Amino acid sequence: MTSANFDNADFSGAILENVDLNFASLNNARFDDARMTNIRLVGVKAEGASFKNAHLENSRLSRSQFHNADFTAVKADKANFYDADLQSVNFSAAALNKANFERCRLSKANFTDAVMKEATFSGARLHQTLFVNAVLEKAVLDESDGRAADFTNADLSKASFRDADIEESIFTDAILKDTIWSNYKRCRTNSIGVCK
Repeated sequence: MTSANFDNADFSGAILENVDLNFASLNNARFDDARMTNIRLVGVKAEGASFKNAHLENSRLSRSQFHNADFTAVKADKANFYDADLQSVNFSAAALNKANFERCRLSKANFTDAVMKEATFSGARLHQTLFVNAVLEKAVLDESDGRAADFTNADLSKASFRDADIEESIFTDAILKDTIWSNYKRCRTNSIGVCK
C-alpha cells in the first residue's frame, strides 16, 4: 500500500499490524482504536488525521507530516517519529515510553498527562509545547529548542537538557530530581549540571 491515497478514509478499529504505508496520503484519515504495531508510516502526509487510542508500538513514522493530527491516548512505546512535522498535534494521555522525537517540529503540540519515560527529543523544536503533568523520567531533551514550553507539574527526574534553549519555559511544581542542566544560565534545586 506504499504511496496509496487514503485521504478521509476510516480505518477505525482496523488491524493493520506490520503494514507498509510509506509515502501514503492519509490526510484527515481516521485510525481510532486501530491496532497498528510495527506499521511503517515513513514520509506520509497525514495532516488532521486521528489516531485516538490506537496501538502504534514499535512503529516507524519518521519524516512524515502530522500537522494538527490527534494522537490522544495512543499507545506508541518505542515508536520512531524522527524528523516528523508534529506541530499542533495532540498527544495528551499518550504512552510514548522510549519514543524517538529527535529533530521533530513539535511547536504547540500537547503532551498533557503523557507518559514518556526515556523518550528522546534531541534537537526537537518545542516552542510553546505543553508537557503539563507529563512523565519525562530520563528523557533526553539535549539541544532542543524549548522556548516557552510548559512543564508545569511534569516529572523530569534524571531528564537531560544539555545545551537546550529553555528561555521563558515554565517549570512550576515540576519534579526536577537529578535533572541535568548543562550550559544554561540557571540551575534548578536538586539538579545537576554546569550552568554558564
